[in-house]
Formats: sequence, structure tokens, C-alpha cells
Amino acid sequence: MKALAYEKAHVLDAFAIQDMDIAEPQLGDADLLVDIRAVGVNPGEAYIRSVRSAAAGGRVVLGWEFAGIVIGVGSAASGFAVGDRVMGTGDVTRDGGWAERLAVDHRLVAQIPDQLSFVDAASLPIGGLTAWESVFRDRDTLPTGVERVLVVGGAGGVGSLATQLLKARTGALVIATASRPESREWCEAMGADLVVAGRLRPIVTTPLDGLTPRNMKTAHELLESKRTIGKIVIVA
Repeated sequence: MKALAYEKAHVLDAFAIQDMDIAEPQLGDADLLVDIRAVGVNPGEAYIRSVRSAAAGGRVVLGWEFAGIVIGVGSAASGFAVGDRVMGTGDVTRDGGWAERLAVDHRLVAQIPDQLSFVDAASLPIGGLTAWESVFRDRDTLPTGVERVLVVGGAGGVGSLATQLLKARTGALVIATASRPESREWCEAMGADLVVAGRLRPIVTTPLDGLTPRNMKTAHELLESKRTIGKIVIVA
């Protein structure tokens, strides 16, 4: 089958990705085989291109946001059938979706609502998951007592989706930050109740050198000490 792939790590303007013929994906027991109809392109893939090379004689296929149609179901995969319209994030340890077909663990895949096109669906998985886990994580609503939520960078992909999730699933007042006029208009269109222009300056700043257990403990202690309010959200 055809795929967009490369062999050696490179900078973006090297244009090293090529149209290659590669072997068909092998369907694992927990996998779905998906006929790809649309893919997303992310900054993370640009980074991987700059640092990851293929093993000798191999190639790298990127693409961890995709949408398509199920054409095969592994023996241990449940909840899906041939013909289902699906979207997913893929697995960075396996070939991505910049190919005609993709084998992917069914637990990384979701059904596409009827009203969404393949193109729209392919733009959702990573941003949508990031927004959901930042806001809700392992619950279906906000913690008790949370009535106002600040979305920093409300016009970005994650911010846009977080705003929509909050308005669709909670009664919270959603405040978004945005600087440009068109960004403020976008935040309002996404449902933000209030859009704050410009940059926010923290009242209390505590530098944390890296993401370590000690630093995370310090951050939580700051929250519990009432020196600041809110919730820690890390977007990597």
C-alpha cells in the first residue's frame, strides 16, 4: 500500500517525506484495521521528524490523528464492526495513519458521530483528549464548588475544545484569554462567557525546575496552602 514515510530525521524544510510502497499492516488480536479517509497534522509529529530516524533498512510513518472506516476487526477487539466510521489517536510506537490503511488498538479508537465528516473528525482526537483530561480526567463533571473556569489560550485547539466541553457538560462560567481581535471572536463563537484580552500576570510565581515528584508535591502544597487557587494542568 501507499504511505507517506521517511528514513532519516530531518528539519521540516528538508522535505524528506516521500510517497512509498510499504507492506500491509498486520492486524493484532486487539486491533482494528482502518481504511484511512483523513488525517491530522500536529506539532508533535514535526518534532518526531526532527529526532527519530528509522532502523537500518526501515522507514517511519507518522500520523497519530486519523479518521476512516473499519475494514477488519481483531479477535479480541470489542465494540466495533466492519463498516463503522471511526477516529483515533494511534500509537507512537507503531506506524501512524499517513498511509492507506492502519492497524490500531481498538482502545484508541472512537465512533464518529453521524453529523461529522471524516475531515472534521480527524482534527479532534488529540486536542479533544487533552481538553477532556485537563478538565474532567476520570469524572464526568467538575469538582464540587468549581463554578468558574479560566481557559488560557482559548483560541488554540485544546482551548477551543475545552470551552465547548465545559459549556456542553457543565454550568460553569467560562473565561478565556485571547489577544488578537479574531482570536477573541473565535473564543466567543466557541461559547466563552467572557474573553480577557492581553496576557495574564501571576499573583504568585513559584518556578519549578522540571517535572519531578518533588516539584509536583511542591505545586500541590502551594494549592493547599491557599497561596493560589485553581488546578494544575500540564500540556506536553
